[in-house]
Amino acid sequence: MDEKISVIIPIYNTAEYLPKCLDSVCGQTFKNLEIICVDDGSTDGSGDIAERYAHKDTRVQVIHKANGGESSARNVGLQSSAGEYVAFVDCDDWLEPEMYAAMMSAMRQNQLDMAACGYYWETDEGGKPIENSHPVSKEIFGRKELFEYVYIRDRYRGVTSWIWCKLFHRNILNEDGKLLAFDEKLRFGADLVFFIKAASNARRVCYLQTPFYHYYQRASSTAHTKDLQVAFDIVTAYQRMIDYLGEEQIEIQMIPWLQRFQGYRASLVAEQAIGQKDMEMLQKCQKIMRELEPVYKRTNVEYPERLQRYARLMDYQL
Repeated sequence: MDEKISVIIPIYNTAEYLPKCLDSVCGQTFKNLEIICVDDGSTDGSGDIAERYAHKDTRVQVIHKANGGESSARNVGLQSSAGEYVAFVDCDDWLEPEMYAAMMSAMRQNQLDMAACGYYWETDEGGKPIENSHPVSKEIFGRKELFEYVYIRDRYRGVTSWIWCKLFHRNILNEDGKLLAFDEKLRFGADLVFFIKAASNARRVCYLQTPFYHYYQRASSTAHTKDLQVAFDIVTAYQRMIDYLGEEQIEIQMIPWLQRFQGYRASLVAEQAIGQKDMEMLQKCQKIMRELEPVYKRTNVEYPERLQRYARLMDYQL
């Protein structure tokens, strides 16, 4: 296995955005790429667009499959990959040309398990780089520091648990001797569970301050779903992450910070449930919020406005 990066791109009905994404991946200054496009049953011609790129660039391969969701597509791509390094790109995002060259340079020079980089938050109104309010080490750091950077979010907003601004050494993508997989039952948040398990295997990590990845927030993405059951999946994902750290006894000091995220996500679904007048979902979220209220208070002492919002939603009655 040579020093190749397998870039896995799950594709579903993003014909409007896909050419910009693929141009940015094919145009990387680091050339030794295997670009795996997994067409997850698109109906808008996205699969045909990917095929045109494969015809022009032999590094691009296209896998067509019946629609099974983003996690299913990522699993198919990962199982098909052969590179020593693995990266993921969302099909409506794009990269700066030097992204993989910079990350591979860091990986090679320092024998890293993972490299992370900064990113831009993109909307239809424009983009802005996400900055950290506290300094992140410019040296090599380990799992403990990685978890602190990722999960103490207010201090380190530029170091995220999203997988698209990471480069993974294949060696850490394993669980119980098997290739790590995305949970296909989770329609939202499976990548967060995947990341925490990969990160648990990491011993040497670095963070590149430069924002190389452009993360585009479009109104129709899963992050903006109006389906309450799908939205609630990310609350379930955080419970999976909390359970994993507890069962494996890995960095358990981070559990309160994950519970903080879980409480926040439950509050977001509660807001949606209020808007949709869904009493059952509201009560389900409020039960979790009440259980997490003590830890949410402890981890948001500096943010009284958050605590006020949380209390209001926790006690709201339809």
